[in-house]
Amino acid sequence: AWSVYRLIKKMITHKATAFAYQTVKGELRHATGIMYGFCIDQYASITYFDTDKEQYRKFKPENLITNIKIN
Repeated sequence: AWSVYRLIKKMITHKATAFAYQTVKGELRHATGIMYGFCIDQYASITYFDTDKEQYRKFKPENLITNIKIN
């Protein structure tokens, strides 16, 4: 839970944050994203803007693997 909190806190300040999570298909997705406000939908998914794909994406907090440090 704390890793999700720290990730959201960093992303909400509009700083590009690298992290990884497991997709619904079971694949590992490395992403770099930011948040425009805090958004958790009715399915408890976290919505973020993927700066690499230039799209909004979402993942479930329990699927977060790790935060990745970037320069």
